[in-house]
Amino acid sequence: MNNSNIEEKLKEFLQRIDDYINNKNLGTSNFHKELKEAESFSGQELRDLSQEDCFNYGFLLYNYVDYLIGERAKQQNVISFCEEFINKIVARDFMDVEKFYTTKEIKVAMITKDNHVAQKLIQFKHIAESRIRSLEGREFNIRKKAECLLEKGKRK
Repeated sequence: MNNSNIEEKLKEFLQRIDDYINNKNLGTSNFHKELKEAESFSGQELRDLSQEDCFNYGFLLYNYVDYLIGERAKQQNVISFCEEFINKIVARDFMDVEKFYTTKEIKVAMITKDNHVAQKLIQFKHIAESRIRSLEGREFNIRKKAECLLEKGKRK
């Protein structure tokens, strides 16, 4: 493999990371208009729902929960990928900083601070971690809304 090919692959890899970081598709906007409605019904709108509407909106919300579970798994895969490659970068250069008497975290920071790829991977990992944090309560809340709609539909 020649240097230009390696540089092209690195450039493509870094561009994909940038694309990932800029991708903000975790909201309901990528789903049906009905899903937005189901998430934000007013009290009167809830009272006016038919049994069929309750079941349909509940089903839509459960589909969205499935999507969020899949999205969380993708983010966890990204974190694993980043950690693996950051560890490879650190392992390669660890002997250079081993002589310093300091914590492992400081040594890792010393190694990664001047490595462009490691910095991108760290940024990539932080974005994935923040996306997981933003999903943590959302999945539970939407599942509860779906359960409420199904229960309401059963009582109609």
